[in-house]
Amino acid sequence: MRGALVCVAMSIASFGSVVHAQSPDDDPYAAKKFACPIGGQVFEQSINYPALALVQFPDGSWLGDHLIDAQLPECPKDGLVLIPDFETHTDAGDLLYPAYTPEQVAKLATLVKTDEFRALRKRGRYERAEWIARQLDMPAYTRLQTLMRASWATVKPVDRKRLVARLAAEGPQLIAATTRPELEKLALRVRVANALRELGRFEEADAELAAIGTAIPEDADVTDRDLANDVASTIASMHEVVGFHDDDRFPVDLASSRWASQMCSGQDMPAPYGPMTANARAACKRREAHRQEAATTSATVDQLLRDPKALDQRCAATPENEREPGLAQACRFQDMQRGKDEGEELLMQHPAQVAAQCEPTAQRGEPNGPMWHACIGYRSYLESALRRLLVEDDAGYAIVCSNGRQPPDRAAYASVACGGAEQDRITRGAARWMLDPTALDAACAATPMKDRDPALYMACSQRADDLKRLAAERLAADPAAYRAQCAAFDARGESRWDTGVTDENWQCDKARSIRERTQRQEAPPPALAALRSGISSAESEVSKVAMDYAKKIVAKAKTENTYPRRKRGDLY
Repeated sequence: MRGALVCVAMSIASFGSVVHAQSPDDDPYAAKKFACPIGGQVFEQSINYPALALVQFPDGSWLGDHLIDAQLPECPKDGLVLIPDFETHTDAGDLLYPAYTPEQVAKLATLVKTDEFRALRKRGRYERAEWIARQLDMPAYTRLQTLMRASWATVKPVDRKRLVARLAAEGPQLIAATTRPELEKLALRVRVANALRELGRFEEADAELAAIGTAIPEDADVTDRDLANDVASTIASMHEVVGFHDDDRFPVDLASSRWASQMCSGQDMPAPYGPMTANARAACKRREAHRQEAATTSATVDQLLRDPKALDQRCAATPENEREPGLAQACRFQDMQRGKDEGEELLMQHPAQVAAQCEPTAQRGEPNGPMWHACIGYRSYLESALRRLLVEDDAGYAIVCSNGRQPPDRAAYASVACGGAEQDRITRGAARWMLDPTALDAACAATPMKDRDPALYMACSQRADDLKRLAAERLAADPAAYRAQCAAFDARGESRWDTGVTDENWQCDKARSIRERTQRQEAPPPALAALRSGISSAESEVSKVAMDYAKKIVAKAKTENTYPRRKRGDLY
C-alpha cells in the first residue's frame, strides 16, 4: 500500500481519525489463527482491509469501510463470527476477540441451527454479529457498534436502507444504555440524526440535531474540547445538508474538500460510492458557484488592502449589514491586523499587566481585540518558559507532563510546553550518547531498532548520518577515489533523491555537492544553531515575566500533585 492507504483495524463510531500504524516489517494482510467456539476448529483469516483513513463520512465510516466485514473472523463450518471487545477497546490498540463464555457457547450451539441464523449467513458478518450480540444480551455499546458497522458494510441500497432504518429506530435506546461519556453519547446521536436524514425524515433529523446542540455541556471545552468542537461543527454542516433535503449516503456537502473534488470530477465511482446522484450534481453546482464567489471576493480583498486609509474610510462609512462580501472580509482583516499590532505593542510595553490580565478569562477582551492578541502572544512566551523549566526539572516534568500521557483536560499551554520539553529531553539524551561514539556504536549494534528508547534511536540515526557525511567528505577530497567510485553514477545523471539509490550512490551525490560547492568557493550551509543565535529572547522583559509565572505553575503542580487544567473560556 502507498501514501495514506493504510490497514485499519478499527474505525471508531465517534469523531476523529484512528489509524493504527503497522510495523514496517509486518504484513498487514497476514492471516492470523483463530479457534471456533463450537468444536474448537482452528482456522486462519486475515482481519485487515485497505481503507483511506483521511476520508470520513457522516455515518462514521471511512473510505473503504464497505469492506469492514473482513474484521470479523468467521468459522468456516457453521458461519459463527467472533465479536470484538468494543467495550474496552482504545484507539491505540488493535481489536481483541475475547472468547465466548461457556454459557454463551452452549446457547450459540442452539442458535447456529436456527433458520434465522441460516438466513443470516447469506448476509454480512457484522449483521450476523449484531444478531448474535442481541441474542446473547451483550452490552449496549457492542450492539450499537455491530449495528452501525453492519450498515457500513453494505453495497446494495436496499440493504443499506434496511439497516439505517434499524439504526434510526434502535440507536437512541442503545446509546442511552451505554456507559460511554456523555459527550461521546452526543456524538453517537449525530449518527442517528444522519440515519434520519438518509431516510428522508428531514424534520426529525433537524430536530434531533438541534436537541444535540442544546445538550452539549457548558464545560465541554474543559473535558474534551476537540470532540465538542467536532460535534458542533458536524451539527452545523448537517443542518445545512438537511435543509437541501439531501438523503445521499455520501453527501458532497459533508465531504472533505479532496473527496468532494473527486466526486465532482465527473469520474465514474464504484459502488457504493457511485453512481453520481441528483443530489450530488446539485451540490457540485453549489460548490463551483461558491468557488467562483470566493475567488471574486479574494480579488476584491486584495485590491482593498492595498490602500489601508481608503479602506478604513469605507469600513467606517458602511454599516456591517450592508457590506459586500469582499468589503466585509477586508474590514475584518484590517481590524484583526490593527488589534494584533496594538496587542503586540501592549505586551512589549506592559508585560506584567498583560500577564496578570490574561489569567482571568473574562478580562481578555473581545476576540481579535488588542488584549486578546496580547494574551495569545504572552501565551507563546509562557509556553517557551515552561518548556525550559520542564527540560531541567524531572519531578516537575513527571507531574505537569503526566509522564508522556495526554490528558484531555490539561491546559493547552502545558500540553504545548510538554511536547517541546519531551523532544528537548530526548535530544539531550541523544547528545549524551554522542559524547562517546564507541559506546554509541556498540549500543546501536546490540539494540534492535524496535527496542531502542527515543534518545538512543535519535543518537543512532544521527551517528549513521554523521558517518555517511564523513565518508562523503573523504570521497570529495580524493579525486582519484571519486572518479573510481562515482564516474558511472555521474554519467547516469542520478541524484540521492532518486528511488532505489544505494548508499554508495548516496555518497557519490553528497560528495559531488561538496566538490561543486568547493569549486564555487561557497561557505557550507549554516548550522541550525547559528541561524538561531541572537534570536533568543530569554532575557527580554516579557520572557522574565513569563518565566516567573511558569515557576509558579510548576510549584503549584508539585504542591497539588497534578497537572494544570484547562479552564472554561481558555483561548485554546
